[in-house]
Amino acid sequence: MAKVTRIKAQDDGKKKTPKAKSTSEPVRKVSVSAKNSTNKRVAKSRLEREAERDLAMREKDRAEKRAIKDAYLAKRDAAKAELRKAKKIKDKAEKKAETRKAKQALKELKKEYRDEHPGYFRGAFREIRQVRWPNRKQTWKLTFAVIVYILLVALLLTVLDAVLKLIFNKLIGGNM
Repeated sequence: MAKVTRIKAQDDGKKKTPKAKSTSEPVRKVSVSAKNSTNKRVAKSRLEREAERDLAMREKDRAEKRAIKDAYLAKRDAAKAELRKAKKIKDKAEKKAETRKAKQALKELKKEYRDEHPGYFRGAFREIRQVRWPNRKQTWKLTFAVIVYILLVALLLTVLDAVLKLIFNKLIGGNM
């Protein structure tokens, strides 16, 4: 931690006049400088800089997401306004065509936004679909490899246990 070695207090130039009836003292500006023993500014630690960078990145991401959502909401409101406008048309055929067109535009807008910004579960399922699952032959091959590895480790531990037991019996002289 940095030590505070000096505090400067300066008058801001305002003086109390006899006309002022307030009992407060004049305002003073105080500046505090953190300095180390060699009189140089103390640099922030690497962790503090990383924390500030992470916070700035998160705030930037939030701002970008909010801007995207606001743009989507504006487009959605415009599409809904088109739908309301289409419903006010007197001619039935034209009204039906305009309503269908506005609903289709709204549906496409929702689908586009949903595809670009999936929720947790939709994103998880999208990732699972991208997994390349092994076939039956690969599965048996990998299972056999795991079993062989387990047997080798068990054999190694058994031999190590026997050797250590022999060493301790020789050192202590007991019979175990």
